[in-house]
Amino acid sequence: ELLRYIGEYSRHDNPTVSKAYRAIQAHYAVRENPDLTKRYGPAGFLKKDSGLYYYYVTVARTLGAVGRPELKTDDGRVHDWTRELSDRVLMLRGKDGLWTNANVRWWEGDPVLATSFAMLALTACRDLRRAP
Repeated sequence: ELLRYIGEYSRHDNPTVSKAYRAIQAHYAVRENPDLTKRYGPAGFLKKDSGLYYYYVTVARTLGAVGRPELKTDDGRVHDWTRELSDRVLMLRGKDGLWTNANVRWWEGDPVLATSFAMLALTACRDLRRAP
């Protein structure tokens, strides 16, 4: 059941993927989590590092499902998102080889969770770059 669920959310024609793609086009960032849902208001989260690694996974899985290594945002800029996201995530890795978020909201202060999210994001970036 879990694999079917994951498979559904990895398809470019899934309505959730389409909605997330549009939100990423409007609010794409790599230095912070812009709160794609805007459930905390138009400015998003008060602390922009809230859920940062989960955001990275969301961006990587969504854009990976769309299948394009470049993203054209609403402001007309074209981003090599696989490179930008990979570079940012790798830059945040700690000296011990693990990732943690100083903002512990949503358990991202836990290196197991943050590292898992970071590796999932990096894997999605790598897989798209390797795709024929």
